[in-house]
Amino acid sequence: MTHGAPRPTPHPPMARKLRTFTGMGLTALLMAALAPLAHATPAAPTLTSTTADAVETNPEDNELLMVMDASGSMSESDDSGTVRIEAARDALHSVVDDLDDNLNVGLRVFSAGGETTNDAACQDSNLAVEIGSDNRGDLRDAIDSYDAVGEKTPIAYALEEAAADLGAEGNRTIVLVSDGQENCEPDPCEVAQTIADQGIDLAIHTVGYNVDDDARQDLECIAQAGNGEYFDANDADTLNNTLQRLSQRAFQPFQLAGEIVEGSQEIADAPLLEPGQYVDTWQEGPQYYRIPRTLENSSFHVGVSAIHNDTTSFDPLTVALGTEDAESWETYRNGSYSTNRQLCSQVNLYEGTNDAALRVRSGQVTVFPDDEDETSCDTSDEIILQLDAIERDGPNAYVGQPVEFVVTEEPDVTNLSELPELAEGSIRDYQWEPLEANAEQAEELLGGNSFNNAPELEPGTTYSADMYPGEAMVYRVPVEWGQHLQAQLEVPPREQFGPDLTGDRGFRLQIYSPHRGLIQHSTTGQGQEDDYYGLTQYSESQTWQNMTHPIRWANRGAPLVGHTDMEFASTAGDYYILVSQGDRDADPAAVPFQLVVDTYGQTEGEPQYSTVSGSQPPEGNDQDNTSTAPAATAPTPEAAERTPEAAATEPAGFTTTQTVFLALGVAGLLLLLVGAFILYRVLKARNNARS
Repeated sequence: MTHGAPRPTPHPPMARKLRTFTGMGLTALLMAALAPLAHATPAAPTLTSTTADAVETNPEDNELLMVMDASGSMSESDDSGTVRIEAARDALHSVVDDLDDNLNVGLRVFSAGGETTNDAACQDSNLAVEIGSDNRGDLRDAIDSYDAVGEKTPIAYALEEAAADLGAEGNRTIVLVSDGQENCEPDPCEVAQTIADQGIDLAIHTVGYNVDDDARQDLECIAQAGNGEYFDANDADTLNNTLQRLSQRAFQPFQLAGEIVEGSQEIADAPLLEPGQYVDTWQEGPQYYRIPRTLENSSFHVGVSAIHNDTTSFDPLTVALGTEDAESWETYRNGSYSTNRQLCSQVNLYEGTNDAALRVRSGQVTVFPDDEDETSCDTSDEIILQLDAIERDGPNAYVGQPVEFVVTEEPDVTNLSELPELAEGSIRDYQWEPLEANAEQAEELLGGNSFNNAPELEPGTTYSADMYPGEAMVYRVPVEWGQHLQAQLEVPPREQFGPDLTGDRGFRLQIYSPHRGLIQHSTTGQGQEDDYYGLTQYSESQTWQNMTHPIRWANRGAPLVGHTDMEFASTAGDYYILVSQGDRDADPAAVPFQLVVDTYGQTEGEPQYSTVSGSQPPEGNDQDNTSTAPAATAPTPEAAERTPEAAATEPAGFTTTQTVFLALGVAGLLLLLVGAFILYRVLKARNNARS
């Protein structure tokens, strides 16, 4: 469990002295020699992985439909003096030119037919180019041919038609650009909600091009109802940048992936979860799942991730592990989070700051062997998982939204007495090593939109990308046992990237464990000049920094000594870097950044894992039942997950020790046969003599 550091319990020595065997002693030797065969296991634990490759969706299955306004007002000029329809054409051409030819894109326009009667004008929408991957020439021709001639702005009708244009599978994205407000029936916000309620797996993003407050409110409502985002664009450059980013998102969407499962509001009816990755939706009230223990003295890790497009939602979400012995599962009381000592482990998914709520909220709960544990968490045959979307000041905004969780069972560690103790003190007791971003040699790399599609970073290399308000990007970095990770984010002054930004934005540079637990410090390391969060100061360049403790197995016992910042730095594997930017009162422009990461320290303190399911090997068994798992394949969601399927496919064969015992067994059998034959001849000779 997470409350208390484990006491090492080394396995007793199993070597035995050989003695002279006659009669029953020879039989005992034979049985001892054959005993390992009943417990034969591979030399190393077979560990399978739930990796990004296993859950990443194929971009070629996704679809993007651009829906463009061709009403008469698009013939007017924007704030930069560019005619709106011309700016829209240029932006669309940029999107088409930059997207790979194998991606599925289409174009629908509304108000381009020049209809004059009211009924006809309110149904003036045309699929100019069908969604496909072999249509780039048609797209370019259609972009150049439509004009701003419409008398109405039938957004609702265009959305209804656009939803019908999309296929039935894959991630589907609608990007709607308009410079005005709906002036037909029905209400486009209600239409977007109806589309979302039908279970169509799509996002509707909206772009307001030089719009007034009323039109902006309508377009914001459409985006929120359609599980999308709203963007302001007041000039040609901003429109071009916005459409570029949205087109990229369409083929790299935020993906929560896994086997679909439905939790129960009653523990007795909860579904059984084997190690793996799952997706459910948040329910009203707590929802439960049962996780059976298949390995004695094993540890359990559950990482839970939630997403929401509403960055004003700070509604509480809690995750807990416990057993059926718990009389109370309460994790929130009187308007604040509360600690329940009856539970094995609990975490609150971090909400954000007053700058904005996080789009990505993730946390980890862990149960591990602990001799001082007063509960049955580390011995129970079954662990209960609870997810709870707490109702506070009305219904929780996350109810009905997806949630992803990864369940991992980590085998028993057999060399605990040889492993380093938990890290000494808080992060301020550790030295920050200087990092310097090389902007001139930076590699451009757009981060993933989730843990599942996070690209890997090479330690010591500088990367660059642009980030819009409210956006989050995820990267991953492999970290070995004994090493610690550092990350540094730099944003240049505004004079280096263009717009005269008037509002500061909050940036965060967060680190998550391989099990997706947030590593959050209340202080900084020695020599660390910058924190991991804060507002931008665009008059000069600004830096954010973050780091972890050295990765040690014993760090999972950190809450006992009050250092929760090291608790999740307890497993080697892929650590995640999440870069995010607030959007409250922010300008619509993208901000460039450079990101550099590095790892420090020698690889050491690698645990050895038992490969025997159940009790320890019987006394007299001298075989080696442990293995050392390399850091890259440590039991984490990315690099180690033992499943029944894996056990069923473990390779056959014997270890060297087992081969020796087999040889001894065969020799013992031969000796037994020889002894029996000699005994038979002796007895026969005596009988003959008597007769």
